[in-house]
Amino acid sequence: MPEIIYEDEDVLVLNKPAGLAMHPTHNHQGDTLANAVTGYLRAKGSDPTVRAVGRLDKQTSGAVVLALNKLSAAALVGKVEKTYLALVCGIPDEEGEFDLPIIRPDPMKTLRSVGEDGLPALTRYRVLATDGTVSLCEVRPVTGRTHQIRVHFSSAGFPLLGDDMYGASDLTRHYPLVARAALHCSRVCFTSPVNGRELSLTAPMPEDFEGTVRQISGGKA
Repeated sequence: MPEIIYEDEDVLVLNKPAGLAMHPTHNHQGDTLANAVTGYLRAKGSDPTVRAVGRLDKQTSGAVVLALNKLSAAALVGKVEKTYLALVCGIPDEEGEFDLPIIRPDPMKTLRSVGEDGLPALTRYRVLATDGTVSLCEVRPVTGRTHQIRVHFSSAGFPLLGDDMYGASDLTRHYPLVARAALHCSRVCFTSPVNGRELSLTAPMPEDFEGTVRQISGGKA
């Protein structure tokens, strides 16, 4: 079971590790986040039905919001603000945004790309640190398209470190801790459907990400 960041009768927020799929698929039947949460809730005698309010790619770590009933799911859909940390190859402008539509060129593949006829997609970012080769960016996706952050940075010439799908250069030998697309959902903000309280919840960085951040920051996280 992933680390629990927050829990009440309507919402469960977890810190998903990289490499854990969200839901069962052909390749992942019993080793998913949904399976773990279902087992956890059954052990508590609670309704095991969960609804993810936004999903993370298998490779992406960080905060995942799960609604524990239909009412909370309806209250939260489209209302969760996410902040990510991304390690990107190169040095983007100090801050900026990508307002580029995203398409799915082949419906049989998960790969996405920028395309004129795609769905609107907006990503805002700022650079927090760089060692001249890799940059740590704070990223706020305004929309929530599949692979949005990865596609937007790649299209601008700054693919995520370790992201072979979207053209990352072979830098992992210099940053050996990262063996995946270096993306972490560090914070989620939303209004509690229980009491109306504004919640801002932080997911600690995993070791591979934190270690690489220290590397590019000269030993300072």
